[in-house]
Amino acid sequence: MRARGIRISPEGAEGCRRRLQQLGLLDRTLRSVSLDGMIVFPVTAYPAKLEEGERCEADFPDSSSRENYRDIVELPDDAMPLLPSSFDMIGTKALVKLPPELERFGGEIGRAILEAHGSLDSVFQDRGVAGEFRLRRLTLLAGKGGTETKLNEYGLRMALDVAKTFYSPRLASERRRIGIAVAPGERVLDMFAGVGPFALHAARSASSGHVVAIDINPYAVSYMKENAASNSAGNMEAHLMDAAEYTGGPFDRIIMNLPAGGAGFVGRALAMLADGGTVDYYELIEDRNLEKRILSLEAEGGRVESHRKVKSYSPVQGIYHFAIRKALNRGARG
Repeated sequence: MRARGIRISPEGAEGCRRRLQQLGLLDRTLRSVSLDGMIVFPVTAYPAKLEEGERCEADFPDSSSRENYRDIVELPDDAMPLLPSSFDMIGTKALVKLPPELERFGGEIGRAILEAHGSLDSVFQDRGVAGEFRLRRLTLLAGKGGTETKLNEYGLRMALDVAKTFYSPRLASERRRIGIAVAPGERVLDMFAGVGPFALHAARSASSGHVVAIDINPYAVSYMKENAASNSAGNMEAHLMDAAEYTGGPFDRIIMNLPAGGAGFVGRALAMLADGGTVDYYELIEDRNLEKRILSLEAEGGRVESHRKVKSYSPVQGIYHFAIRKALNRGARG
């Protein structure tokens, strides 16, 4: 069917899709297409403001004809129920976790994913995160290889390497939520910044403020500096540094996104926080221990003003966000 569309590079495709979906303009009755190396999304109307991409018209297949990779791959009948229902797409890379029973079919699964998603150029098996830098252990299943990619997250352009840095597309909306909460003049510290997604969102909102982003991974810091420059984030500085050694502040907001290893840094963060400031702290905990964990966090010297489960990690665990506020001292500014 001939219809209106937005044409964009594969690197910016995922961010464009999210924006169109949020605006209610993505035409769900039609299927996106790949034309001349570009991705074209069908829209019901053109957005009033187009941050990236360009308007066009194209022929789109009906969405009912859209293929899921599980409809494409051919495996023995007893293996089909084991196929993952989802996987991460980071720019032009797909990262899929496979149970041991499916590892021998990795090539077939990878090729099916590429066939179903024209914006991808590589599919990797994700064997989990390990090491000091929280890096994924990846094995190429299909595609031309290469682990460096670019993406667009709510209008922010980012470059990264999926093998040398850690980035989770599943936290994109959470990063935007925190960014929106940042006031224009805030002084912000991102203690475990990675390639800088939280810091970039904060820098965009803290127009007259300042963002300090640190990480212990030299590859991540290199990309973070590149990403700050490509987004004209002049109010953001990136440093190669261990959070255990950093001293600075006072900050109005400190972001701590290290769910499986940040617990020992809460007291340090509160010490660098201005009176009345907030720590946005993320931790992986068992659901049954939530109330106990709130009490132990408050014993560090702040008050947990709110908490929310960001995502489930297992049937009994989740990654939680805690907004920890440092009390105002008598005579301090409100």
